[in-house]
Amino acid sequence: MLRFLLVLTILTTLLRAQQPAIEVQLQSSFLVVREEATLTVTVRNLPVSSWPESPVVSPLSLQQREFRNMIINGRISKSFTYSLSGLRAGVFKIPPFQIGSVSSNSLAVTILPKDRLQRGSMTIDSQTYPYFSSTLIQNEKPFLGQTQAIEAKLYLPRELRVERLAFADFDKGDFVAWRFDPTNSSSGSIRLDGRIFNTYSYQSSLTPLAEGVQEFGPGTARPLLNFRTTRRGAFSWSRIQPEITFPQITLDVRPLPKPAPAGFGGAVGNFTLTTKISGNEVTIGDPITVEIAVNGTGNLDQLSAPRIMDKEKNFKQFDTTKKPQGSDRRSSTGTVEFSQLIRPQKITRAIPPYELSFFDPILQKYRTILSTAIPLIVKPGAAPAVIATEQSPLNFLTPSSFIIPSEKKSFPFWLWQIIPALCTLYLIYRKVFPKLREKQEQNAIQKEFSAELITALEASDRHELYRRAGKLIERWPHQVDDPDLQHIIAMRDNICFSPASDAEPALPKERSALKNILQRLSPILIISSIFIPGKIQAEDWKKTALERPTPEAFHNLALVEKEAGNLKTAALYLYRYQAYTGDDEPLTSLLSQTGGYRLRKPSEMEHLSILPPTFYHQAGIAALWSLTLIILLILNRKKNWLSLLIPLAVISGSLWGLGEKYYPTDISFKPLTELSVLMETTKVLNAPYDGATTGVEIPATSAGFIRGVSGDWANLEFPGGIKGWLPRQHLAPIQGPSLWTPPSQKD
Repeated sequence: MLRFLLVLTILTTLLRAQQPAIEVQLQSSFLVVREEATLTVTVRNLPVSSWPESPVVSPLSLQQREFRNMIINGRISKSFTYSLSGLRAGVFKIPPFQIGSVSSNSLAVTILPKDRLQRGSMTIDSQTYPYFSSTLIQNEKPFLGQTQAIEAKLYLPRELRVERLAFADFDKGDFVAWRFDPTNSSSGSIRLDGRIFNTYSYQSSLTPLAEGVQEFGPGTARPLLNFRTTRRGAFSWSRIQPEITFPQITLDVRPLPKPAPAGFGGAVGNFTLTTKISGNEVTIGDPITVEIAVNGTGNLDQLSAPRIMDKEKNFKQFDTTKKPQGSDRRSSTGTVEFSQLIRPQKITRAIPPYELSFFDPILQKYRTILSTAIPLIVKPGAAPAVIATEQSPLNFLTPSSFIIPSEKKSFPFWLWQIIPALCTLYLIYRKVFPKLREKQEQNAIQKEFSAELITALEASDRHELYRRAGKLIERWPHQVDDPDLQHIIAMRDNICFSPASDAEPALPKERSALKNILQRLSPILIISSIFIPGKIQAEDWKKTALERPTPEAFHNLALVEKEAGNLKTAALYLYRYQAYTGDDEPLTSLLSQTGGYRLRKPSEMEHLSILPPTFYHQAGIAALWSLTLIILLILNRKKNWLSLLIPLAVISGSLWGLGEKYYPTDISFKPLTELSVLMETTKVLNAPYDGATTGVEIPATSAGFIRGVSGDWANLEFPGGIKGWLPRQHLAPIQGPSLWTPPSQKD
């Protein structure tokens, strides 16, 4: 049987090797106008006696250069070399070459203007040689997480011979880019300033990790060059390794649309999804390894694992493992493989489909694809035994009425700016439109009321004043239960209907008080009831924390976890307890056992962190509003409020200046609810993928601030300024009431 399979494999390989094929390769996908690039057409197992017919590539130019025979795996192949160039900028498609019924692959080339070239010079043996360099990319407005090809190109004078091209090193910033490896030989040539320059390409892929305007580069390379020298009439060749610089490029990274679909893990591109298993007959509880393959173009390195659509909970799921892609990851097109171990818990007929949600940058919308369900035969098996455990009594706290919210709700602090904005608009209106203000007509009803109010207040004695005031109240009824209005009615009855009362003059103070009461508009006061939950007592604190997540419940749950030896989980719950109560004593004691990084306590000017940075930003805005209102009041000759606004501008401006200069930047002074806890001791990486360069080892139970997310990876900053990428599955947020479940135990 083994011999038969071996013979079958050999025959299949031979048949594939004998199949006719046409392969087209372009050494550089990015050119500038009038740059010539080498395009190679390789023909295998086809009878060709002359140049194949060239496809129509207008407005590109395709010229025949060289034809030769090659021997590959003992078989003769024909190679046709062309020179490709473009006269105008744009993205162009090269159609397939065709010989009979056999077609080649198609290609795309991007032509860019010459102003993308940066001129430089190098001095060799007292002689100056010019060179040009460029950093070329097709889409300067990519979406967040969108991977695309990038090339750094070097244009050297033809009289300089390249012996070896070293890789190019770029300042990556908030980008992920694989090493820029050079091509083996010159990819073309171009005539600039009357000289011919050979072209050399450094190719890679680029993925933005942050939104907004981002800069990539500059870059450097040190190629080993040979140059010709003349000494005493004799010619010789010498070596030099100059430093070449590549220009910086600026990209405007667009954010992904919101909301994202459920299950979206940061995949950006266009993908297909397939799954397979080794056998389809198992027993309940047997492990099944599902091989998952994602093929396509996009951010393959940051791709999150597809998830199984097991809504009926037929399978127990374990961690999904991403297989290494190898060392060459410069292409954004390829295949990523995952494997996941699952165990059937019930009798079922199939493994459900796997789901992958991604954002398609071409269609500019989210897409969700499903793999095909895998048929499965599950036989009954023995049920696992359940082991009961006992817990020792601990010193629990009584839960309070405060419930930890599921998510942080931030108050819009900018709302206070409505008040100075309205004042500003009013003062501008008074200054710019005084005539228009005078011509505005009052509402007829309000005008009538104002006239009657003026008439009532013109009374000379108290009898007439209260008589008219009472009549006005009856004519224009306000709230009938208003005590001030009822008092005016009572005073009227006492003064006007008393037989022995004499007319008395109305005092100005009394007249002014009546005016204020009669002009009053009484708002309806809505009183809301406040529900104060009672105390609860329960022995099962995990259930209590789920049903009623109070800080005390998490304190008690931490005691249970600590007693069981789960110090990492206990630390998370004590972080949560401190975040909502301010009590750091239990956590400090536990961190001395786990070795986690402790958050610094403020000293000197770091006490500014008692207030959030938003407070100081708003103080700066308040200073600007105060200055604006001061200027407008001076222009309107209204100086009554200057004595208040000038000190307000000085104080708020000083607070803003103190916050900008002295507010601490260490994450120790951020609110605990904005931090996450590292649940496993892990070394930070310098990029979000397996195989990246490792850095400092961060102990478990350390709190860090998430600076950004890419797929299954998070960029964290820890106390002391330590930064790097870590797997998201090792992190637990302090904010919120959710309990921690290790990834390997998640169903």
